[in-house]
Amino acid sequence: MSKQTVEIACGAETAGALMGVFQEMADAYGKAVARQQADREGVPDGYEKNARGWLIPAGEVKSKDMLESRFVDAFHGLAAAAAAACDHVRLAAFAESDALVGMIVADAGGDAGAAQRGKATLQNLAATRRVTIDRRDTVAFGPEVQAAKDLVMACVRKWSDGANAHLVQLAMAAFQANGKGDLSVGKVAALWRIECADEKWQAAMSALKEALRPTGTATYLRFHERGAPDGKWQLIEARI
Repeated sequence: MSKQTVEIACGAETAGALMGVFQEMADAYGKAVARQQADREGVPDGYEKNARGWLIPAGEVKSKDMLESRFVDAFHGLAAAAAAACDHVRLAAFAESDALVGMIVADAGGDAGAAQRGKATLQNLAATRRVTIDRRDTVAFGPEVQAAKDLVMACVRKWSDGANAHLVQLAMAAFQANGKGDLSVGKVAALWRIECADEKWQAAMSALKEALRPTGTATYLRFHERGAPDGKWQLIEARI
């Protein structure tokens, strides 16, 4: 694919800030277009290839089908470019925020390395814009949870006379898997907060905690702005 230079009217500061983003967007768009062009390899002019690999004269393809195909290809390219821009901003923001938060924590006498966990909010001097960096460990239940569930349900069966109807309801809800077959850690955590002296219940809660396993780290960047220091924060919608 031949390359050409495109001029965009903007100030020097804007150009400097966005040059890297534009380059990654252009590269991602170019790769998306190259993939689309690869789909047409071996397809002679005047023909289209369908999902079965058959060559069909372009004149026999319904206009609505052709428009639909062109729409999908065009916006896939733009989506690839937008995704690349978001990745660029995300990586740059995390790198610079880690350094900044680490410096702030170290200056206050804390552990700069530990600052890369948890939640931190940074804002401008005018208090009209802020960035929230949120890193949290993700957990899920291992196969041991089945034994814990059996203990919990044993308590439920013992309480089925209605004396602990609320506990029964919470326990039943906690072990309802979602569409992916996973249990909600939040719903199960509701069981841990229940004060119950029953020995079997306590054993069940211990088993549940032992069944938890770390699965990774979730990271989030959120950008908010407002018109005045006492205004309401508005989220800038960006998948970053």
